[in-house]
Parts: sequence; C-alpha cells; structure tokens
Amino acid sequence: GVSDVYTIPAHSIDTGVGGKLEDMSVLPLFATQLGIGTVMGTKAYLRYLPTVEIEDLGDFSYWGIGLQHNIKAWLPVPMPIDVSLAAFTQRLKIGDIVDAKATTVGLNAGKTFGLRFLSVTPYAGLMYEKSTMEFNYDYEIGENPITNETVTQNIKFDMDGENEGRLVIGSAFRLGVYYFSADYNIGKYNSITANLGVAF
Repeated sequence: GVSDVYTIPAHSIDTGVGGKLEDMSVLPLFATQLGIGTVMGTKAYLRYLPTVEIEDLGDFSYWGIGLQHNIKAWLPVPMPIDVSLAAFTQRLKIGDIVDAKATTVGLNAGKTFGLRFLSVTPYAGLMYEKSTMEFNYDYEIGENPITNETVTQNIKFDMDGENEGRLVIGSAFRLGVYYFSADYNIGKYNSITANLGVAF
C-alpha cells in the first residue's frame, strides 16, 4: 500500500526571539503612575497602561503595584536623612506569547533640600530584583507536501533576568506642584528611569 508517513528533514529553526526589537539598543517604556500617601510613613504606588492591540502579536498590557515605607515614622529621634524600605511588582503581557514578571525590594536613602514646593532631593538605593519572561508560541515549519496542511511546532521556554542586584543613584526636583526625578540604575544591565508628574 501507499504510506501516508512523511519525514521532515532536520533543520535549524529561527525562533524569531528579538524579531522587531533585535536591532534596538534602547527599549523605552512609558507608564502612568499614581502615588498615594504618606500614611504612617507609607506610600502606595500603582502603575498602569491601557491595553493596546499589537498587530500579529495580540494585546499588550502592563501594570505594577508597590509600597514604600519611611522608617523615620517609627523612630523617636530625628534622623538627618530619610531611609525607606520599598517593594514593587509589575507584569507585562503581549498576547499569549510573552508574559514578563518582575519583583524588586530594597533600601533607599535621600535628603530633601529646600522648601516644600521648591526643593531638590538626591537619593541612592540598593535593590534586589527577580524577573522572569515566559514565551509560548506556534512556529510555522511549512506545509505537509502530502496533505498541504500547515505544520506547526509549539515553542515554549522561560528566561530568568540576569540583573539580581543594582545600585540606584538619582535626584528629584520639585517646583510648585510639578515634580521631576531621574535616576541611573547600575547592574549587569544599566538603565535610566525618569518620572514627570504633579504632586500635592
């Protein structure tokens, strides 16, 4: 009889990781952030981006939450600097293809110079972080020459972030109700973070 088994020869598969991003030396990400506090030295943060559909990839979504607590709230004697404990977690998803999670905890120190509505606050911090990215997609190998059906292979893998610890050095500036901060994060992979907002 006629065999209906066809063996596809072994070949290398380009997973496409990188794809549209492989030639980028910088990857910007913008998000709105709401901070509420302080209550007993604690401030809560919410980061959020509305869901956006990306062609051929699916819905892009991003959110994060965090807490920052100034330990001066519990000390009976004044301290010359503010020292706070911080914890943040965030999640980024692109359709069913990418699911990235990151958690950061650390210790920050800073000192505000000036008045309440006209000030500069240099700060530094030591942060520990853990991040993972999960990839899951179907790769189209080609067509079965007998049935003319598309042959796909599910590709699924996880990647752990290489940054585990980082030093943060930055400064915040306030002019009236307007607030700006920028910091440089030093780790295995360095990054720059900036915030622009309104504070009351």
